Amino acid sequence: MEPLEEIEFWRNCCTDLSEISKQLCRQEVMHIESVLVLSKSSYVALFQSLARQIQDGFEQAQLNLQFLSTLKEPFQELSTLCPKDIPDKLPHLISLVASYGSAPHTTIPERESQPSS
Repeated sequence: MEPLEEIEFWRNCCTDLSEISKQLCRQEVMHIESVLVLSKSSYVALFQSLARQIQDGFEQAQLNLQFLSTLKEPFQELSTLCPKDIPDKLPHLISLVASYGSAPHTTIPERESQPSS
């Protein structure tokens, strides 16, 4: 996947996970969850686990998008350069990646390649 496609992937993840998170916070869903809790349903733990995974995924997607967005302009510039001009631009790009990689909260999870839709 090309870098600019990766940025778009994480932007779409943020949008999708944000919408799912909003749905999970709706009064109707919270009411159903409370009924399941009160009835000691075996589905409660799974539902709550999945809801946490969605929230964690949303937060990670936001971090990934925040970082990758700082690389958008340099990658757009690289895509317009002649091959002989690219080496001059790499030190700046590497410094951006290195500075982000040293932050304690940064992990971009590996994911399987998904076919383009």
